[in-house]
Amino acid sequence: MKKTLSLVLSLMMILTTFTALPFNAFADEHPAASTIRVGDTEGYEYSLSTEKPYYKNNTTEATSESEGANVAYDESTGILTLNNYEGCFIGINGSGDVTVKLVGTSTINAWQFCINAEKSNLEITSDNNGVLNLSNQMNNSAGIVTQWGSNNENDLTISGNAIINYNTSIDGQSYGFRAGKTLSIIDNAKVSITTTSTKDYDSIYGLYASNIIINTEEEVSINLGTTKYYCYALFALNNFELLNVKKLSVIAYGEDTYSIIYPNETYETLVNMPGYSVEEDCTDSKYTLVLTKRIHTHTMSAVAAKAATCSIAGNNAYYKCADCEKYFKDAAGTQETTVAAETIAATGKHTSDKGTVTKKATPTATGTKVYKCTVCNKTIKTETIAKCAKYANPITVKVKTATVKFSKLKKKNQTVAQNNAFTISKAQGKVTYTKSSGNKKITVASNGKITIKKGLKKGTYKVKIKVTAAGNATYKAATKTVTVTIKVK
Repeated sequence: MKKTLSLVLSLMMILTTFTALPFNAFADEHPAASTIRVGDTEGYEYSLSTEKPYYKNNTTEATSESEGANVAYDESTGILTLNNYEGCFIGINGSGDVTVKLVGTSTINAWQFCINAEKSNLEITSDNNGVLNLSNQMNNSAGIVTQWGSNNENDLTISGNAIINYNTSIDGQSYGFRAGKTLSIIDNAKVSITTTSTKDYDSIYGLYASNIIINTEEEVSINLGTTKYYCYALFALNNFELLNVKKLSVIAYGEDTYSIIYPNETYETLVNMPGYSVEEDCTDSKYTLVLTKRIHTHTMSAVAAKAATCSIAGNNAYYKCADCEKYFKDAAGTQETTVAAETIAATGKHTSDKGTVTKKATPTATGTKVYKCTVCNKTIKTETIAKCAKYANPITVKVKTATVKFSKLKKKNQTVAQNNAFTISKAQGKVTYTKSSGNKKITVASNGKITIKKGLKKGTYKVKIKVTAAGNATYKAATKTVTVTIKVK
């Protein structure tokens, strides 16, 4: 019994959870073809289907044949194409995103709603200036709606090169375009709404949504031409943004400027839009506001192209207007750009010089060679120079002629001191002397002292002597052979 009660409670909780979910919690991305309804010119409506997603003007049912179709719907993309369509109604009863693509000129003369997409986010667009002409014949009507009797928050976007004209004369409440959340007119879309009513005190709206955004290169015109009150040309429950428009023309009857735009405080922002000329008028409760974008002539200065280096960014050639401070790729100012878009990043590739020896190598220590970038002077690499071989010994030897008196030599040996026979300079290491050739009565000591032995006769004698510098850690050993002249007289 307890298990059964627990199961029942669990099921009740699951059902309660599903009931609490929003209507479109499990909606497909795009509505099914079966939720698309198309009206003919006589007021009859026909549903499309997956098998028959096409409709041709003045026929009594949908078709599977695409050739010559004036209405075509692709379930996989949510694209509903109107190609020179003529009828009384387009209805979208499924949830999801739908894009209406205009080709040629399509006309909808409706009884109440021209296009009703209460459960969908709707975008109406064109790639080639497609036109959509709308009108209706009933009270409590609208041109295009994504919200009517429910509190949904669906968007309505008019984009691309779409041209939409809504022109109707009724005796009661009317909406031009109405969205639950955001109504946007963007890109190069062009919109014209003209509505007249003769009934007292029924509300007439041009654009109605929580948020309204106008950001188009083309014109937006709203003319609520009536002698009655309660006209609201631009009715934004939360927020209104005018970012860009070629020309905004508004005519509406009322007791204050809220007939032009609601909330009323937005009016001051509107008439003080920078870059626009403003025309205002109020005569017999008829409010007129025309904002026209000033034609700006650029005062261009050229920014020369500069190649990027290893460490400094470069740039493409571009232009800057001194007045509007915008940047352009061309001198005519037709291709806007940014400094960031035209900047060429530094290459990070350095160009090396041939290197500079900052410390010479010696036989006892390594040296250093530094390579730097010829552009930015940054050190690219440091190279070690190996120790070099010992230097050649720079010893120089000059000899002198030594003279010995014969009278003294007869008595005993005679000597000639090293410095009287040799002049040694720049010798590296210990210097020693070795006799290479000459008279045997002449000897040479290792310290360079020359001995002439007793008994040598008078005469001039040549003695070859090797003078050796032993060298050291830096210099090699070296030997010089010289000839010393000894005179005995």
